[in-house]
Amino acid sequence: MSDLKPQRRVAVLNLVELRTPLPAALKELATYPWDSVVAYVELNRGHLLHGVSQYLAGILTGSELVLWAETVQGRDDIALNDEDRDLLAQALFELSSPELFGSIDQISSVWQAKLR
Repeated sequence: MSDLKPQRRVAVLNLVELRTPLPAALKELATYPWDSVVAYVELNRGHLLHGVSQYLAGILTGSELVLWAETVQGRDDIALNDEDRDLLAQALFELSSPELFGSIDQISSVWQAKLR
């Protein structure tokens, strides 16, 4: 039996691409098991740049950006693009742990420049 579920892929995309408000995306994803043997979405630089840009534009709050990065980082149904795996992993780690790296403003600005 295949683990591929089109509705789950849409729910994961809603989170990764911030297509819906973060609370709605998280609520939608909560209807699916945490574990997955299939990656429904491959995270790329553009996804991270969009998330950081949403924060810097005032659309997301700092706590929402941190929660978004934590959630994306921890999901089995999201894979990191092979070409940029290390860069993406480091960005997610820093964005999800601002207490280790400085203010979310500084971290976001640095990553916006690196991801362009």
